[in-house]
Amino acid sequence: MSSGPTPGARGPLSAAWPHLRAAFVLFHLAAIFVAGMPSTDAAMKPSAWKDPTVQAEITAWADRLGTSAPVLEAQLYEVAKGWARGRRVLETPFAPYLALTATDQTWQMFVAPHVYPTRFEIAVERGDGEWETVFQERSPTATWNEALFGTERLRASIFRWGWGAYASAYHKGCRALAARLFAEDAAVVGVRCRFWKARSPSPAEARGGEEPEGKYVYPHEVRR
Repeated sequence: MSSGPTPGARGPLSAAWPHLRAAFVLFHLAAIFVAGMPSTDAAMKPSAWKDPTVQAEITAWADRLGTSAPVLEAQLYEVAKGWARGRRVLETPFAPYLALTATDQTWQMFVAPHVYPTRFEIAVERGDGEWETVFQERSPTATWNEALFGTERLRASIFRWGWGAYASAYHKGCRALAARLFAEDAAVVGVRCRFWKARSPSPAEARGGEEPEGKYVYPHEVRR
């Protein structure tokens, strides 16, 4: 006659569960650690290195290190490429898990204060060849849809659009904003997005209300 299972007895899966759980926790921590390593991928286009902010930092560090800016730039670029390659190798085994759990956001390196910032601007044309500015960052008058532009997500996107490496995302964003303007005003036949780029004013310039010289960059036009 069977006496039944011994009280407290565990099957193979129950016995293995603490070890499986510990292995998963270690795997997850390793995946998050690798995904959280600083990434240089967004800065690996040579055009990004020619931005005045980046060039100013390279020149300053070249002076401190007693070398020339072109030599230091070439050395740093090779180091950044090597780091990017190594990071991709480490991330490859974890990529499916990071994609499945939507935890694949990388941490981009902050290189320096952005002393040549951009200011986003949108203008419309109503068939007469004249452009009217309807939105400009920090403008008291060109405030079309300013509540939308005040959202954190769009503000972060616009900051990235001001870098050449994000041209594709910028063009898509401009087309989406143009679609809104076309829907709101049937007279609008063209929409132009662009950025005003200038050096940040010095303390003395800011106190005196002086605006450093700048120029418009990355113009993108959308027609109805």
